[in-house]
Parts: sequence; C-alpha cells; structure tokens
Amino acid sequence: MPVALLIMFLGIFVFSGLVLADYWLDSRHQQQEHEQLRELLHTTEMQPESLPSHITVIDPKTGEERSILRQYEALYESNPDFIGWVCIDGTRINYPVLQSDIKDYYLRRDFDKKRANHGSIYVWEQADVFAPSDNVTLFGHRMNDGTMFYDLLNYADEDFWRSHPVFRFDTLEAEYEYEIFAAFRTSGTGGEGIAYHTFVSAADEAEFDAFITLCKAQSIYDTQITPRYGDKLVTLSTCDYAQKNGRMVVMGRRK
Repeated sequence: MPVALLIMFLGIFVFSGLVLADYWLDSRHQQQEHEQLRELLHTTEMQPESLPSHITVIDPKTGEERSILRQYEALYESNPDFIGWVCIDGTRINYPVLQSDIKDYYLRRDFDKKRANHGSIYVWEQADVFAPSDNVTLFGHRMNDGTMFYDLLNYADEDFWRSHPVFRFDTLEAEYEYEIFAAFRTSGTGGEGIAYHTFVSAADEAEFDAFITLCKAQSIYDTQITPRYGDKLVTLSTCDYAQKNGRMVVMGRRK
C-alpha cells in the first residue's frame, strides 16, 4: 500500500476516533448535568406542604414581579431563560425547557449556555408559553444515545401511544398535562412539510379548525381526540431519519 494512502487512512481513523470521543464526552456531560438539575428539582419539590405553592420573584429581564411555582425557583435563578419542564412517564424524556429571543439559541447550548452537541429542549422564540399561544412548539434533538427527544420516535407505534397517551409540560407558573391527539412524520424542508411550528395563534375558529384537520389527517393513527377552538396545544418536535430532513411530531391538547 502506498505510504500516502496509508497516511490518509490513518488520518481518517484518528479523525473518526476524535469525533466519537467528543460525542461520548458531550453525552456524558449532558447526562450528568440533567441528573443534577433533576436532583435540584426533586429537592425543592420535597419542601414542606405547609409552604405556599407559589413565590414572588423579580423577573431579571423586565424588572417586574412575577409569581412562579416554588419548585422552579432555583432553576429560574440559575438561568432566567428557564420557562418550564417537560416529562413523559415511562420514557427518558424528563428535561428543563428553555426559551431565548435569539433564534435557535439553545440548539447547541446546554442549560448553562455552554456549547453542547446535545443542545437543550427549547421553545420556538415566537411562541408565548404564558399567555399562552394557541400552539407552543418544543424542539429537541434525536440523539443516538437515546437522550433528549429520541423517545418521541416511539410514537410512530400506536400501541406505544396507547400506553403513553399523556405528557406533562409545566410552565414556571402552573402544572399542566396534555393528551396526545396526533403523531406524524413530515419534512422540515420549507414548502414540503407541515409548518406546524409557525402556527402560533389562530386568527379565528376557522383557521384553528383547518390546522387541526391538517395535523390529524397526517397522523399515523386516529386518536379519536379532536381539539376545539379555545384549546391550548403543545407540539413536541425532533429529527426523524426516515426521510431526508425529516421530523417526528407529537401534538398534545391541554387537559
């Protein structure tokens, strides 16, 4: 084998090893960070029931007072971009949710705003979690180590939905459950798939109903659940390699 070719193969091998090592280290760091955040949340949740459920804090972005759930005080103080927590029982989805005014800011950043391949679960910057908007979209990576929003892919199976029909998305201000009414695959390429995340607030009942009809028509199975105008929706989105630039989308209606 020519020396030049041998050097090239050796370079590819070393580069691949470095990429895998970086992925493993990032995965380990992210999992440790999330375990610490869950432990912090668990510790605050275990406070005496005699304490009020809400506390008043100063919003560092506006300087105004706001009332938040006591269990989220420490997380909010650590990062004012923290706006809630998403969890699906029986899965690995159990994460803090962040939101920045900067587009896709947390796509490759962790809770501490440091660069991280796994990124964070975050809300599209144009949605209002607290008003709330008619539809709030949460994005998360589909990581090969099974973390972040990887388990959303299981909703392609109707039996999985039947055994996991509900998810929780708490905001800073209140605890909520959502019943899943649609799960579908679509393209993330503009003009090819459903732009579900750009639907934030309906102009009227007709626009809301048209959006629900479109999403339910795309659903892999019929859940027999149809949101009505006035219902509040949360959409969970991750990458799906079943098609080029694909997305797996799971949509819930607030109970």
